[in-house]
Amino acid sequence: MREPEKFKEIFSKNEYQLPIRWDGKDFYATLYKHLKNYREDIDNFYRDDTELCEEVKTVCLGICAAVDCSFRGYPAEAYKRFEGVMGVLSKNPLLIDEKDVNKELLYRVVDVENAAVPNRQRIFHVPFSMRSKMSTQRYSIPGFPSLYLGTSVELCCMEMNKDPQRDYICVSRFELQTDERINIFFDSEQSPIFDNDEFKIFDVSIKPDTAIKKTGHDDGKIKYIKWYPLISACSYIRAMRDTPYSAEYIIPQLFLQWARSEYEEAVVGIKYFSCVSWLASTLGYNYVFPSTGTPYHARKTITDYCARLSHRFKLTAPKLIKEYDSIWSCTYEIEKDLNLDYIEDIKDTNDEEIIGEYEIREGVSVIGAFAFSGCSKLTNIIIPDSVTSIGDYAFSGCSNLEKITIPGSVTSIGDCAFSGCSALKEIIIQNSVTSIGGGAFYECSALKEIIIPDSIPNIGEHTFSLCSSLKSISIPNSVTNIGEYAFEACDSLTNIIITDSVTSIGYAAFLFCSSLKSINIPNSVTRLEEDTFSCCESLTSITIPDSVTSIGDHAFFECRALKEIIIPDSVTSIGDFAFSGCIELKTVYYSGTEEQRKIISIGRGNDELEKADWVYGFSGKES
Repeated sequence: MREPEKFKEIFSKNEYQLPIRWDGKDFYATLYKHLKNYREDIDNFYRDDTELCEEVKTVCLGICAAVDCSFRGYPAEAYKRFEGVMGVLSKNPLLIDEKDVNKELLYRVVDVENAAVPNRQRIFHVPFSMRSKMSTQRYSIPGFPSLYLGTSVELCCMEMNKDPQRDYICVSRFELQTDERINIFFDSEQSPIFDNDEFKIFDVSIKPDTAIKKTGHDDGKIKYIKWYPLISACSYIRAMRDTPYSAEYIIPQLFLQWARSEYEEAVVGIKYFSCVSWLASTLGYNYVFPSTGTPYHARKTITDYCARLSHRFKLTAPKLIKEYDSIWSCTYEIEKDLNLDYIEDIKDTNDEEIIGEYEIREGVSVIGAFAFSGCSKLTNIIIPDSVTSIGDYAFSGCSNLEKITIPGSVTSIGDCAFSGCSALKEIIIQNSVTSIGGGAFYECSALKEIIIPDSIPNIGEHTFSLCSSLKSISIPNSVTNIGEYAFEACDSLTNIIITDSVTSIGYAAFLFCSSLKSINIPNSVTRLEEDTFSCCESLTSITIPDSVTSIGDHAFFECRALKEIIIPDSVTSIGDFAFSGCIELKTVYYSGTEEQRKIISIGRGNDELEKADWVYGFSGKES
């Protein structure tokens, strides 16, 4: 039987149609039987694909184990079992492109209890100050507000079990803002619009009949086969609607918790079909977007709502459905309304002018993205030990900030956090920090010295670009990767120690380091990328270890003072213009023979290298 026929025969069966109505007696037994039958069908129809059969088995048993642990009072163990399920499914995630979300109209309805039409904030997610009044939802985290949207007003009303012609129901149309952040590495006059540009929106809204029609290629079918157990486990119609606990919600709640935890820095969403009833499941789709937690951000005026979601969604002014003849006439008016706005203007969040020293209040846990961006008169900042993270661009453009001590409570420093702090001379970073974002110290032109803690695994792109006063730096043993342009134009840098933990040095990592005289490349590095040491005009000698097999284009371009270089016989290729402009290069010490040299692929524009004296069989210096 051909693949499409197998797929169609399985998912045409009545027992696999969604949502699933059950008798409300034993959820675990019902779910286990359903997934056991599914496993057997996959084993029968796809017996030749042993990997697929094993993965489906892992997913099905993991889902059942998570439910069992939850029933037995072990929530941590339930989540652990569910993580095993997602360990399989996350290899081939069912994701929606964020730009496709707005192809559907999105609505939110709220019961306002009287005829007064509220403002936009009232129709956003439940405010943090009211989290104690939140009820459990299919996709929810206890006490953790989320933004729930639907693709039809009728569906939203049905989800709430409200009569729009009798109850006081307000509705707004929402629109997800998907613009990417503005990159300010090279344009300090612009400010990024958003504090994040990553989206992870999972799609568990695909019913079997839709999968048969729209899952055209084999890879798509295989992905759906793996994901079906999770989709079905999230799609049981609630047997007892008005009870405080619902077994049907165990798996979807674990799924939301996993997505929120796994992609903490992203806008996370889940698209699903309604399981209120069969009818509701045909009226459109729902979306849930969990908030990003604590509102305790420094200098944020939005304190009762998720700053990230409130800066990613625009919405129309709420309308009271009762004021219209029908749901559809109200919907028509909302669709025509083009006056969408944020619940609070992004640009008004940091109006306070700061002069001199500023002390962040105790209890603040996050210095949010752009919190002090552009505070050009700020000279000193006192950070309490309640702060755990410093967001992207948090202090960018603080051109008079001279010194900062980061407390041991901080674990992460965001992208461009201190970019453009041109007066910053000293910064103390504790070993608690495990992540320093790209461009974190971009153009800190007064910074002379910095100690990178040995808790940092990577030095990101542009991290120290244009730190023109930086004279020396040691790379700790924890670092495995030096990113692109990491030390670009550090033209006072004379010495750098790279440990043998480093396995890769990125493109143009030391471009225009005009004072760099020597450098030791450890044996752990296997390739020198393009422009790695390009325009290091003071570099006089360099030893390439025998772990390196290739030297990229322009790797030592315009290293005008380079007089000698040691090349091991492990090198098989040298890129175009790798040594172009090395006008002082006189001697190449080569560990191989003259015959071995002939098999090296030497790119164009390397006249200086080829004209130099080659000393063969060299072993006088350690590589």
